[in-house]
Amino acid sequence: MTRLGVKLFGTDNRHAIDKARRELGYSPRVELDEGVRLAARWYTGRDGSVPSAAMAVAR
Repeated sequence: MTRLGVKLFGTDNRHAIDKARRELGYSPRVELDEGVRLAARWYTGRDGSVPSAAMAVAR
């Protein structure tokens, strides 16, 4: 574990999207819970793809 790892995992890394909504007209395509579910399914390979980070480790 590095100091950076401790900092990243030991702090609150949430970011508000209010400014992006206000200034850019941003609107999420999916709700947060569905996005997390989709990301987890992709990461575990259950959608048929292989995460690029996993490919980098496999080489």
